[in-house]
Amino acid sequence: MQKNDIILLRIHENSVFTFNENRCLQLIWLNKGKVKLKLDWKEYPLQNGEIYMLLPNANIEMETYRNSEVIFLSFPVEMVKLESQAFAIDVFKLFVNHNQKNKNLVTPTVFHQIQHLSELMFQEKESAQYSLEIPQYSLEILWSYLKIILLQLIRDDNHSLRITDKNIERLEQIFTLISEYAVREKKVDFYAQKMNLSSKRLNQILQSLTGKNLSYYLQEQLILEAKRLLIKGKLSVNEIAYQLGYEDRAYFSRFLKKWTGIPPSNYKQMYFKNNQEILIKKRGGVID
Repeated sequence: MQKNDIILLRIHENSVFTFNENRCLQLIWLNKGKVKLKLDWKEYPLQNGEIYMLLPNANIEMETYRNSEVIFLSFPVEMVKLESQAFAIDVFKLFVNHNQKNKNLVTPTVFHQIQHLSELMFQEKESAQYSLEIPQYSLEILWSYLKIILLQLIRDDNHSLRITDKNIERLEQIFTLISEYAVREKKVDFYAQKMNLSSKRLNQILQSLTGKNLSYYLQEQLILEAKRLLIKGKLSVNEIAYQLGYEDRAYFSRFLKKWTGIPPSNYKQMYFKNNQEILIKKRGGVID
């Protein structure tokens, strides 16, 4: 995992943006204007002074309006794990706490500091964009700024000690197992055995930390894989259903439509119509 896997975007007015990555943490905040934000197909308000901190597998859709600017920052879980264990645990606690509280306001001082640090990241990114390859020192600078942002958020969080380190480690392990096995293994018992827990205890941990059970995350991962295969367009709907372990195409179609609102036969067409191949469709706006 490289530091150039950091994704930093400034999304301006009249833009549509979608993102789904199963091994990344994401930060989203509004600098100005108005945005329609959907997380896991549910609409949420995003106001100035709020920072959404999203765990892996979050499905993100945004549409910005006139005179708007949203900052999107994504980075791999593995990058955090390369730092000290204490730092990695604090980061996971931070994201889990915000997921639990469903409250995204940070203090005005911290919010302005994070805005300033992100501007420094954009400046560093711009200074390196004319190189054939981003210099290693620029990557280190970007990661340093990101670490400071995370440390500021950790310090601002008043509830980070409520979650045990053991359960944070378990949460990271659960997401790793889901990413690796969800297509082949769809029963909770399989993951519980891998973690030396009962199925009941595994669901209790997930429910207490994220508000969702394992079945939800398994279904979410299957939806992500189905979308990727549909977008590639190399397999028929029947072949995709079979590859994901569904022998009944009709059931698979109902399953996908329930989560996305679009039948699988129409998904690719709608995807490119709304988002284009690079996932970002610019309608008179600018994305840095």
